[in-house]
Amino acid sequence: MVEKKGRLGHPIQVVANRTGLSTDVLRVWERRYGAVAPVRTHTNRRLYSDADIERLELIKRGITGGRGVGLIARLSLEELRDLVTQDKISDSRASLSSQQVELPAGDEVFDAYLRDFIIAIKRFDRDALESALIRASLNFARPILVEQLIIPLLKQMGELWCTGFLRIVHERCASIVLRNFLVGMLDDAGLPESAPVVVATTPMGQPHEFGVLAASVMAVYDGWRVIYLGAEMPADEIAAVIEDQSAKAVALSVVYPADDSRVITELKNLRRLMPASIAIVVGGRSIETYRRAFEDTGVTIAHNVGEIRQHLRLSGRETNSASEGPSAAMKNRFKNMEG
Repeated sequence: MVEKKGRLGHPIQVVANRTGLSTDVLRVWERRYGAVAPVRTHTNRRLYSDADIERLELIKRGITGGRGVGLIARLSLEELRDLVTQDKISDSRASLSSQQVELPAGDEVFDAYLRDFIIAIKRFDRDALESALIRASLNFARPILVEQLIIPLLKQMGELWCTGFLRIVHERCASIVLRNFLVGMLDDAGLPESAPVVVATTPMGQPHEFGVLAASVMAVYDGWRVIYLGAEMPADEIAAVIEDQSAKAVALSVVYPADDSRVITELKNLRRLMPASIAIVVGGRSIETYRRAFEDTGVTIAHNVGEIRQHLRLSGRETNSASEGPSAAMKNRFKNMEG
């Protein structure tokens, strides 16, 4: 390890364990807010000082108390200490002068978070939305975060758009924050090199990516290394990544439109280019309208993110034959490219 200010630096996984912050949150806070500036080793690995860890813990306490990360991330260490101290004093006075209010339990907790999300979206308050998402990520494991908050938020945004409470511009602004937040959670640091690989994307003609992005976050939690390609990726490009990364599965999402013949064509091409042992799992709102065609292409159908997760778990337990390589079609394709 290299030294920082006379002390040995701490790797990111140690910092994550000490602070309770995920490695993806640590990276986002560094990249977007400049909360800390860890030194780098000759192999470009981050090393944090004791002061960095203290800063991160103080910022976390400030956010848990309701402050926006963008407002406090660049404060000095001394200012952060004073801020947290003042918050503790205020909290003590409030508890003495008024009756203690218990936190809501069960679904009420999630409803409270969803209200905070929607209020921030309505106000175009990106910092408040991001801070609320980070608070939720600190309090809930990823499966709960995704299934009980992120997916319901996406559904609620659609419903509120239909009623006129939210406009398209609200949805677009919120989508930027949500996408950045979810992509930041695809960090696979700490996974062994032997971790199975899944490629995640949507077929051509399917621009809606939040379903497969949410499923990708769950897959990382379950021990998959996710190669996330964004939306609308051609079958031959997906196949190329599978070959290059020795992936064991593909996760796709089909949302809208529900009658696009390109989807069926793309899936047939993808199946043709890949070994039969590689699982193709497809989910999304339009899944039923494509059911018969999907079955003909040899894909696995999932009705929600939870089912995608279950199918990937099954694929992860299966081991591919050591002698089984890419399909003949894929071999010929790469041979032609090399020629």
